[in-house]
Amino acid sequence: MSHYADNLVLPWSKVSNESKRYWGIVLLLFILTLPIALIIPNIELPEKERSQLEALPPQLAKVIIEKKKAEVKPKEEPEPPKKEEPEKKPEEPKKEPKPEPKPEPKPKPKPEIKKTPPKEVVEEARKVAKSSGLLALQDDLADMRATLDTSALTTTPNMVANTIAATASAVDAGRALQGSGGVNTSEMAVPAETVALTQRESTVLEESEAEKRTAEAKKKASERSSGNIRRVFDQNKSSLFTLYHRELRKDPSIEGKLVLKLTIEPDGAVSSCEVVSSDLNSPSLEKKIVSRVRLFNFGAKPVGAKMITYPIDFFQS
Repeated sequence: MSHYADNLVLPWSKVSNESKRYWGIVLLLFILTLPIALIIPNIELPEKERSQLEALPPQLAKVIIEKKKAEVKPKEEPEPPKKEEPEKKPEEPKKEPKPEPKPEPKPKPKPEIKKTPPKEVVEEARKVAKSSGLLALQDDLADMRATLDTSALTTTPNMVANTIAATASAVDAGRALQGSGGVNTSEMAVPAETVALTQRESTVLEESEAEKRTAEAKKKASERSSGNIRRVFDQNKSSLFTLYHRELRKDPSIEGKLVLKLTIEPDGAVSSCEVVSSDLNSPSLEKKIVSRVRLFNFGAKPVGAKMITYPIDFFQS
């Protein structure tokens, strides 16, 4: 008789077939998951439209619908019609006798006010009169009296008196024949000329200032306003921050200021956009933001093309 020995292999001991089967399964799973791991991270989903982003989720929509249920109001019973009472005619008021109109008093004539010349003009006229005419002649006579030698009067009084009278009459006759010459208007015309010159200079300055103001106003009207540019960037801020938050999932350290330089055409389209300076240190995010800004439309206006620099701050909330 033959006897078979029992299998003395322990359950935790290694078997060659089991190890081969294990590594075969691992290799097969690796081959299947490798293309999935390489393809899925590089797939970029399309951006959601603004209407989809602003739409409320269905849970909130249901809550709002439940809150807005109109309460059923009880039906109001119609009131019984009131009997119309006949209207009483108002009594006509008695006509009062009209008072006789009193004659209006005639207005007294206003006294004419005589205009007095200004003090400055009067003083200038006095100065001119002193320098010419009879007042100047009196000054000349006073100078002649002061220069006269009175010591010789003791010896020959009659001759001196005659000579003085003769010289005085000669001077008076000469002055009378020459005439006073009138008021020297050349000296009085100087202040008027200076006033006219100052008025002309002031009018020229006012005209130049008005021309500058009109030129500045035309320049401002021919340019696109900064308020319009800021408004368009505020409207599209959500799309820019969507790109930023998507990139933030890959690199949480991205934050800083991004300065863009763009040219806006008269029809509102962006013809060029480039990065001037950036603290983000993420070329891929900067490229996406530039391509998104190129799609902005600032609205058509009768203005020229405008080149601006616009800063955008990206910080984690």
